[in-house]
Amino acid sequence: FVTIMKPERLRSWTFRAAAAALLVAAAFVPGTALADDATALKLQIYAGGSQIPPLMTQKNGFFEKNGLKVDLVPVQNGHDAMNALLSGSVNLAIVAPLNTANILAKGEKLSAIGGMQRNYMSIVGAKGDSVKWPDSLLQLRGKRLGVLALKGGNQLICEIALRAAGLKENEFTFVATGSEIASAAALDQGKVDAVCTSTLSQIKLVHEGYPILFDFLNAGAIDQYPPALQAAIGLSFNQFWVRSDWLASNAGAVAKFRRAMAQNDVWMKDPKNLDAL
Repeated sequence: FVTIMKPERLRSWTFRAAAAALLVAAAFVPGTALADDATALKLQIYAGGSQIPPLMTQKNGFFEKNGLKVDLVPVQNGHDAMNALLSGSVNLAIVAPLNTANILAKGEKLSAIGGMQRNYMSIVGAKGDSVKWPDSLLQLRGKRLGVLALKGGNQLICEIALRAAGLKENEFTFVATGSEIASAAALDQGKVDAVCTSTLSQIKLVHEGYPILFDFLNAGAIDQYPPALQAAIGLSFNQFWVRSDWLASNAGAVAKFRRAMAQNDVWMKDPKNLDAL
């Protein structure tokens, strides 16, 4: 998002809200105009930045104002989120496209009803590491990278960058830390050599002197990268997915959900609400 602020407040605003104000995209999959009497929804969330918009929508009462009762169901990673969606234990899942591709290829009928902002992941390394592409990632050969959860979206997306730089799958190791705070702590304590993290932790680490080895959100001239990485740079990192059969009979509830998320997005981007974030 773009917010015009005084320089002295920019760092505070960015640190607390950059990962929080993940933009709810305007391009939604249209639903069928059917009568809707379902107002209770179950939404899967992670222990990461992608949970902040729905959490704030809940806290600010926008779900309730739109006639919804939303239960937030935590899971460990994108694989678990997809299983929860397919089993029907949740109605909506926040899932990266990389986690849905194989499922869609198998013939499962899923629909994306909304998206977060473009890919905001980055790889942050140890102090003193080179930051020049591709050496910035090639220096991670034989090293450990902290991620929120194994098989999660952040691991999959960062693996694309590592391979594009020239590393092979067996030349680096991912270590699950459980949270972005834990990833930052693991890097600080030397338990991992780099972390794949979102804007929220990245800003704090950079402030403490840790270098950004690769940043999907600020990658610079895109033509310097292989095609596969170019595509990932412009990718919508997380999206709201539902089962297509469920969408067909719950279009009204989905419309309410989208409206509530959009209202909260406007609230979060208003600088006067900074202290409440």
